[in-house]
Amino acid sequence: MSKNSPSKASTATSGQAPTPAPDQPGNKSYAHIGAYLGIATAIAILAYTLNMFFTGSEDPMPFKLAGLVVGGLQLLLCLQSLQKKRAAWAFALSLNGTLAVVFLFGAPKVRDGLELSLILSMLPCITFAVITSLLATGADDF
Repeated sequence: MSKNSPSKASTATSGQAPTPAPDQPGNKSYAHIGAYLGIATAIAILAYTLNMFFTGSEDPMPFKLAGLVVGGLQLLLCLQSLQKKRAAWAFALSLNGTLAVVFLFGAPKVRDGLELSLILSMLPCITFAVITSLLATGADDF
């Protein structure tokens, strides 16, 4: 190995911990933050959907099943993307982008139905847009 070629092992300077390589689990990139936020939203979606099932909500069954599918997919894909699975990362990215657009165009209906301000009805859209942006920054990590 010549002295100008980069070493594969990370070296630490005195007093500093070594920086993990991009494929190591210790790497905390923006995509990891997006995946963790995706896990949090998946748990929230699943909790809300299970609450609808067990409290006898009058919401239609397809809505309840869609909540289970979306929450389960979100959880599975974000967990897999933390393990550096490129297909899971790509699907999580597209799922969150789609949810951001769906909640963007659904915000006026939510505002009218729940009598909220438009800003409050846009919070799910903003959340999924942030997750999408964070996941998209990690394209080089996968």
